[in-house]
Amino acid sequence: MSKPWVKTEILLPKDYDDEDAQTVAEEILSFIIERTKKGKGSDGVKFPGYSPSYKASDAFKLGGKSSSPVNLTLSGEMLDSLEVLEAKRGKIVFGYTEDSDMNGRADGNCRGSYGTSKDDPSKARNFMELSGKELARIIRSLYILPKETQNKIARDAKAGAIDIIDNFNFEVSDGEDG
Repeated sequence: MSKPWVKTEILLPKDYDDEDAQTVAEEILSFIIERTKKGKGSDGVKFPGYSPSYKASDAFKLGGKSSSPVNLTLSGEMLDSLEVLEAKRGKIVFGYTEDSDMNGRADGNCRGSYGTSKDDPSKARNFMELSGKELARIIRSLYILPKETQNKIARDAKAGAIDIIDNFNFEVSDGEDG
């Protein structure tokens, strides 16, 4: 079984050149990190609380965590490792590098699996999601393109006409079958 590779792709209109795509990508990354630190996922939905077994664990106690709202900052490593992987005309990708140790943690949070093979949507904390409404708000805040073009792109984003593709457990081939 290959390691998960956690990343999110957003297919932008061609109106954004490479430099504009980088600006949008950095703004999205900043938005996601700040929203996550507030304990919220896409569209402001609060993350599920910690499980009783995790609250009783040494990692939880050693991390100095309280039962306060979950914000995925116990060590700070996972959010600090989140980065823009690609930004070019028509496409941005953010997430973790393929070889990052944070892929497993991020994958477990996004799927609610936490080291098991079973996904549990009721426990998932998919901080990598971005709603069309959130993307529209980010696009409108940047003033990169002429206002009417930017507003059309923001309306398309809000309506779901801009593709946001989450990629979890992206299969990486090592050239061997199995």
